[in-house]
Amino acid sequence: MRRYIWIVALLMCCGDFYGQGKVSKKDMNRAAEVNKTVIIDSLNNRIDSLTVQYDRLKELLRKLEIRSFNPTLSDAQLEKYLGAMSLEDIYHRRNEVREQLALAEEGSKWAPVYKEILDIRDRLGQLYNKETNKRDKETLDNPDFQPLENHKSSFEELRTAVNDYRFVMFELVRVKKIVDNMVKNTKDAAKIRSKLKEDNELVFIEEVPFANTTIRNYIEYKTKREDEKLGNLVGDLQKACPEAFE
Repeated sequence: MRRYIWIVALLMCCGDFYGQGKVSKKDMNRAAEVNKTVIIDSLNNRIDSLTVQYDRLKELLRKLEIRSFNPTLSDAQLEKYLGAMSLEDIYHRRNEVREQLALAEEGSKWAPVYKEILDIRDRLGQLYNKETNKRDKETLDNPDFQPLENHKSSFEELRTAVNDYRFVMFELVRVKKIVDNMVKNTKDAAKIRSKLKEDNELVFIEEVPFANTTIRNYIEYKTKREDEKLGNLVGDLQKACPEAFE
């Protein structure tokens, strides 16, 4: 009976449509052609919106799968989670990773290692500190302090950057002097940096995020004659490693 009611309702709607408008197929095609761009834009916007929703739900599903509704993560789960990323990816997603490490089971093998790796990587983005740099070297040189197998190559790069940090401070002072001479001939910061890179003057500086940012800022301040910022930057470097300026 319900089926017949639906058929009657449909016929009544169709009758109203054709009775009121009497729209021909030709008129419908013309209207569709005129509004084609609007329709396409609307559909593209809808696709973009659905794509964003899909990515958000996919990420939520991934996080739920990791947690498995368990208040703690086993080392096997943690190993699978960390192993699916490169060490650089782990750092870029460090806030999320730290949340996952905090869920690790008691006595976890991997949680303390990766917490420390993230802390050490953070310090490479900060002004050189002799004492913390010394402790970081000792930590990384400990044979018992090892990451997952697929992270060992990047781990060695991290160790090299930490070991070289003091030397990099001397490099900053050396390249600073080169920049001072280059500014006499050009005020184009991009050109100066490009020339330094071309001449392999930034090889060691680029190992350490803080140093790389510092030389970029120094070039900008120097070319734009921002003397106060320049003075503060150089002053901080002198305090951190006075021997580099001797």
